[in-house]
Amino acid sequence: MPVDNSVADCVHQFDVLYLCATPPHQLSSLYLYGDYDSCAAQRKNFALCLKAKAKSDVKEARKIVRGYEEVKGDRDMRKDENSPTKGVIWEFKEQHEKGWV
Repeated sequence: MPVDNSVADCVHQFDVLYLCATPPHQLSSLYLYGDYDSCAAQRKNFALCLKAKAKSDVKEARKIVRGYEEVKGDRDMRKDENSPTKGVIWEFKEQHEKGWV
């Protein structure tokens, strides 16, 4: 019998993978980083979830789920030192310009 959703929630992992593959996310990634997002972490997490879901032993399933990779959503461009567009496309300003509403 498959493990409970509290251990391995594959619907959530599928949603995360699906959102990664949507055109808005891919276009955002292309604009900000100059390349499409491969969604590798999301694919790995979904595959691990399916593997964990197939286990009948909850302890084994929890062990598999611990292998999930952290998936960062929209990266904070102000803190991303590796961004190829930092300082080229935009510059972060602490204060808005006068006259800007």
